[in-house]
Amino acid sequence: MLAPLTLWVCLAAAAPQPSWQDRLAALQAEIAQTRQEGAAQPERPDDKEWVKKRLASMVDFDQRVRNFWLDGFEEAAAAGQSEEFRVALNQAMSDVDRYDTAELKKLLAGRDWFTIDEFGEKADNDAWLLVQHADLDPAFQQDVLARLEKLYPSGRTSKRHYAYLYDRTATGAGKPQRYGTQGTCEGGVWRPDALEEPAAVDRRRAEVGLEPLAAYRASMKCP
Repeated sequence: MLAPLTLWVCLAAAAPQPSWQDRLAALQAEIAQTRQEGAAQPERPDDKEWVKKRLASMVDFDQRVRNFWLDGFEEAAAAGQSEEFRVALNQAMSDVDRYDTAELKKLLAGRDWFTIDEFGEKADNDAWLLVQHADLDPAFQQDVLARLEKLYPSGRTSKRHYAYLYDRTATGAGKPQRYGTQGTCEGGVWRPDALEEPAAVDRRRAEVGLEPLAAYRASMKCP
């Protein structure tokens, strides 16, 4: 007969691990609960510290949902559920993006941007990341791009943020990009999407503090 401790260890080892569906459902439930709790609290859009925490919270869930790809794709593929996984994760990301875009618009009301001089570099970066992922609302992305275009020359927002958002909106509209930040993986190799002026791309990248395109391509990892 197994000793109690040995029996417990055996049972624990045999306990099934949560599936990717269970883990995704748990994450979505956490997001819903956080939203519900936030809605029950008074909003303080004039309080810069509150705004910074709000942006950071949205980015946290944005990244956790997107990083779920790394957490669950291999498991789903091994179970023959690749397509089910893609559909479920795309739906989860779309839900997060729609919510974040709506909240970001409210936070932006009455201000030009979450500028570095007023909110700090992290808030500037957090807000920019959320706009990068607001592909379901290209008009909003274009509006923010126009704001950043006025602000980045004076250092009130990152030059890189402007470059990435410029390329994001251009490729989203089916136009050539300027800085070579957007691309796709083909045959295990990352390749930039169409460029406005390929010969000028490294000069333009240098102007906004980006490394040469060849170095950027080498750093991109493809499955």
